[in-house]
Amino acid sequence: MSNGASARAIGRWIGLAYLLALVFSTTGDNLMSGMFDGGPESVVLRVGPQFARLAASAIAAIIGSIAWLAASLMLARLTRGMRPIAGWVLLACVLGGVLIDFYAQTQLLSLIVKGASGRPIDWLGSNARYYQQASMAWQIFYGLWMFPFGWLIARTHIAPRTIGICLIAGGCGCLLLIAAIFGIGLVGQGFHVSRLAFGIAAIVGELGSCGWLLVFGAREPRAVST
Repeated sequence: MSNGASARAIGRWIGLAYLLALVFSTTGDNLMSGMFDGGPESVVLRVGPQFARLAASAIAAIIGSIAWLAASLMLARLTRGMRPIAGWVLLACVLGGVLIDFYAQTQLLSLIVKGASGRPIDWLGSNARYYQQASMAWQIFYGLWMFPFGWLIARTHIAPRTIGICLIAGGCGCLLLIAAIFGIGLVGQGFHVSRLAFGIAAIVGELGSCGWLLVFGAREPRAVST
């Protein structure tokens, strides 16, 4: 198999793995939407009859993380001859995110198993907080991961450079949102405009990279001059 054909094949596998990561991670997030809002009493009343939903969310999130890790490993391998440092940064971000996500899911599964047996309300509330904090940390790592992902695409020419730029902008948007949650950064109209612009860029970058790699595969990596 020629280098070009090999790159296209690996690119399609990356696209498939990234698609699975997006689908399963989004499914897990949607299943958990609003489940831990409010105080401990509210959490208990909401979680009590929803243990099957929580289990489905945990399973979807774990599958999504495994697919995310697989896509990153293949991407780092594909581009290692051109941008090895960016590949290592990419892997560091994804490994940090995956480990934190696994911790979050263990908190969720522990809540499911022990909460169903009638543990006290304060335990359920603290367990839910640990899950939420770990989920927030995962989002930070995902936002950081978008920078080397976009950089690798833009600088190795494996997909259109515009997609890489959108991914980098999407990473900025993700970190901007996290900063706002902690009370740092823009406020008011400036924040909402920036969030919208970066959010659109993230969608274009994520779906664009996934769709391009699935359909066309990756181009043979090469250095792109500035």
